Amino acid sequence: MKERPISFSAEILRAVVEGRETMTRRVIVPQPDNWAWDGQPYVEYYKPEYRQVYCPYGAPGDRLWVRESIRRRYGVFNNLSGATYCSTLLPVDGIGPAGGYMGRALVDWRWKRDVLPAICMPRWASRITLEVLDVRVEIDPWCWVVSFRVVEAR
Repeated sequence: MKERPISFSAEILRAVVEGRETMTRRVIVPQPDNWAWDGQPYVEYYKPEYRQVYCPYGAPGDRLWVRESIRRRYGVFNNLSGATYCSTLLPVDGIGPAGGYMGRALVDWRWKRDVLPAICMPRWASRITLEVLDVRVEIDPWCWVVSFRVVEAR
């Protein structure tokens, strides 16, 4: 089982947590010319040479941890900062690199900005973990279709 990061918009993220969203479609880049798919978590390319391109979001049984923007909260405890998720403004749970206090992560905020974009979110701050249930391919345009279930949502 491998773990990989994935990002969603704030609206889709709320739908995932509420159970209204159980699948995502991600366009394959670059779009294939002469590819084939036979139900595996990869597509095959035959020209000019044979190769397999695997789904970057994993295979059934793998896990996806959701990246989302987080915002710094000042002076929570002993001059350490806390953090909140930008999509819901809920406090970041779990134990961060600086420890925990009252069930919230204390963060030795090393970033120059007060808002950390999702692409930079560290794994420890992720509150949502998804399990990949199925991976398939749709064409026109070619895209990965990843079905998942929520394993953890704090």
